[in-house]
Amino acid sequence: QVTLEAFPDYWGKKPTLNKIIFKVVPEDATRMAMVQTGEAQAADKVPFTDVDRYAKDAKFNLIRTVGYGTEFIGLNLRKPQFEDIRVRQAINLAIDRDAILSGVYNNVGKKNVSTLGPLVFGFNPNLPAAEYNPEKAKQLLKEAGMDNGKLQFSIWTSSNNKVRIKLAEVLQAQLKSVGIQVDIKTVEWGAFLAAMKNGETDMYLLGWANQSGDGDASLSPVWSKEGFMTGENGSFYSTPQVEELLVAARQEMNPEKRKEMYQKVQEIFTADQVRFVTRGTEYISITGKNVKGLRYT
Repeated sequence: QVTLEAFPDYWGKKPTLNKIIFKVVPEDATRMAMVQTGEAQAADKVPFTDVDRYAKDAKFNLIRTVGYGTEFIGLNLRKPQFEDIRVRQAINLAIDRDAILSGVYNNVGKKNVSTLGPLVFGFNPNLPAAEYNPEKAKQLLKEAGMDNGKLQFSIWTSSNNKVRIKLAEVLQAQLKSVGIQVDIKTVEWGAFLAAMKNGETDMYLLGWANQSGDGDASLSPVWSKEGFMTGENGSFYSTPQVEELLVAARQEMNPEKRKEMYQKVQEIFTADQVRFVTRGTEYISITGKNVKGLRYT
């Protein structure tokens, strides 16, 4: 645990709390129970399945905060199955995001298109909405010569993440409905990251949390060549225009020009159909009713 104690000789406004204790409690049920018993006054990372219960319980405050990050489905462009953009478009059209948001995430999170969260500097609010159209997906697969079960690959995810395993199962069923045959491969988190870095994964499930609120922190690592060596760009996606824009944005001092560059980058990779966002993250925390003024950032 980490204990913070107020400094009595602070020059500014005096703190209203004398002490704050942060405890690391990995088990979801234990963390929630500590608030219920009064052992703790607040807890974060409320399980998706418990959100409705705490929202209706008068003994608690439920705090929902839009996050900077997103969760997405990535395709490894070094795999021959994904070379044809019609195949990538078909996969995207076969994904029912509404069903995923409700069935997997219990409506925790927001529908999003960009891998930038809506609060991140440089977010492009004008990207075309994702379309769910299984019949159009089947037609594109036929045009690409990949219909009737010819398109086969694996969905990779971490065995440590139960939610993403459930997502993989839902994706498997959705893709099967348009004639795409996939199997699910779960490996330990470290092995998963190594497989991404080595280019072993086909489709993979990942999230990206932005710690600074600036577009560069979400775009440069996962959309440029610098992510090839670190494994962060598991799609091995890179275009000269995107590379130039990201470098120029890092050097540009005018905020509005930087924003335009990041928005252009998002237009390019959205058109290239390489990663498909399942949701923008949302943080869920609870407090006891006696706690006032707490906000999650």
